[in-house]
Amino acid sequence: MIVKNIRVEPSLDNVLIRLGYKRTETGRIDKEPLLKELKKAGAFTDAVYVYRDVPVKISGSEIGLGKTALESKSLARLLKDCTYATVFFATIGPGLEKRSSKLMEKKAEPEALLLDAIGSEWAEALAEFIQERTRMRAEKKGFKIKHRFSPGYGDLGLSEQRRLYTLCDAGKIGIELTADNFMVPLKSVSAVIGWYR
Repeated sequence: MIVKNIRVEPSLDNVLIRLGYKRTETGRIDKEPLLKELKKAGAFTDAVYVYRDVPVKISGSEIGLGKTALESKSLARLLKDCTYATVFFATIGPGLEKRSSKLMEKKAEPEALLLDAIGSEWAEALAEFIQERTRMRAEKKGFKIKHRFSPGYGDLGLSEQRRLYTLCDAGKIGIELTADNFMVPLKSVSAVIGWYR
């Protein structure tokens, strides 16, 4: 299922932390200029995600997600008591990335780095939004959910991303995979969220 027109915004504190500030420092910083940049950045984002809820079957380190099979001891351990899983791909689109690149070309590096940090945190906020929506959907059916787990973490290789990409048909929301299985646009997230009783 494709979900569009999502209203999320990143935490200003998390943007500052991504820029190198300590959590203890974020409360003392004037956030008004950052808030203005955040509002401007919103014009360059287009948050969208696609997901599928599939049955889970574990056999050793092999995970069956519907008709897709993955290999990962870490993910198998996480999903061992799960009946279903949500697989999702999400992106905030290419707009911020393009804007940041143009700023770098103009030698406006501080502005470009700020925009890049905002974009990364925006993608993270979108992933948190999806996790919360998944929790609500699962609870209606009597399930709880695990934390999301993404290709590239633990021993779940990026090569497995292509199988998940095909499962979700993520090309429908404008995400492409490189030959090395990285997502384009860069400000994109993919993950598996297990459902358990």
